[in-house]
Amino acid sequence: MMNDSYGLTWLAEQTHPDLVDIWTPMYNLKLEREIWVQVMVKQQELGLAIPDWAIKSAMRAAQYPMVDVLEQVKAREQITRHDVKARLEVFCQESGHEMLHLGMTSADIVDNAAQIKILRSAAFIAVHHGVALPFRGRYMMRGIKGAVGTHQDQLDL
Repeated sequence: MMNDSYGLTWLAEQTHPDLVDIWTPMYNLKLEREIWVQVMVKQQELGLAIPDWAIKSAMRAAQYPMVDVLEQVKAREQITRHDVKARLEVFCQESGHEMLHLGMTSADIVDNAAQIKILRSAAFIAVHHGVALPFRGRYMMRGIKGAVGTHQDQLDL
C-alpha cells in the first residue's frame, strides 16, 4: 500500500500495477544502474580509459536482485546521508571498481532517470489507451552535463 501522506492511495489502487511499478524505489535503482552502465560505455567509446572488464562487471552487478540491494542502499544512506551517494557506493562495491559516475553529478543521474520514467509512463498510457503521444520524438532529455553543468566537462574528462 502506498504512503497516503499525499492522499494518493486511491491512485495506486486504480492504476495498472505495471505503471505503478515504474515509480517504485526498486525500479528507480535498476534504472539508475542502467544509466550508469550506458554512460560508462559511451565514455569508453569517446576514449576514456574504462576497461571492458569494468563495464562487464557493472553490467553483472546491475542485474542483482534489487530487493537485496535496496536494503543495502538504505543501510548505506544512514552513513552517507546522501541518497545518490549511497546508491552509487553500493553499486561500485558490487561492481568491484569506482569507474561509475565519472564526471557526473547527482542531477545527471536523478534528472535523467525521472525523465525516462515520465516517458515510459506516457508510453504505457498511450499504448493502453490507444492514444498518440503528442511529444513523441521531441521530448528533451537533460543529458549528462557534468560537474559544472556543461557538456564540456564530459569532453574534458
